[in-house]
Amino acid sequence: MKHIFILLATAAIGLAACHEKAPKNEEQPTFQNVTTTPNGPEHSASPMQYADTMQLGDHRYIVSLRRYEDSSLPIVRDEMGTDFYDNRVEITIRKDGQEIFSRTFSKEDFAEKASETDRRMGVFLGMSIDQEHSTASTIRLGAQVGQPGLEGEGSIFSLYINTSNGALSIERRPASDFQEAPAPSDVESGD
Repeated sequence: MKHIFILLATAAIGLAACHEKAPKNEEQPTFQNVTTTPNGPEHSASPMQYADTMQLGDHRYIVSLRRYEDSSLPIVRDEMGTDFYDNRVEITIRKDGQEIFSRTFSKEDFAEKASETDRRMGVFLGMSIDQEHSTASTIRLGAQVGQPGLEGEGSIFSLYINTSNGALSIERRPASDFQEAPAPSDVESGD
């Protein structure tokens, strides 16, 4: 058996060595380098998907966030003249397994409260869950609109979602007090 394997391996090597090479004048397939510089807009942020579970009062909440680039949104040009795709963020909140809130956000949802610079040259950088300041009546999220690559700069927002009726309130926050913002009373009452 061992001799048969050696004989077959030797024959295969011999056949490969005798195989004719294609003449040089025949067209050979060519492969393009895929690492060429893109001609289109830059990516403003990596796609992200995240879910977290919170126990608030007697209820269990699952908050899911998904950030993705959306080429159907207007292209954003920063102060250096670089074009960027803008982003959207989908949020879904479930309370004890039942969906109580679902919405897709873009920079336009914050435009009236964002700075003029961020409206013109900023992208929707993303959102995060603020568990520390969420309560049994209000889930708090943070959001930011700003220029890509400038971490910690731009317009910062707090979103408050009423856990009993899904009412939404958005406030612009100064960066200095983002973590200390109390939930507005109009969201808690659902007005």
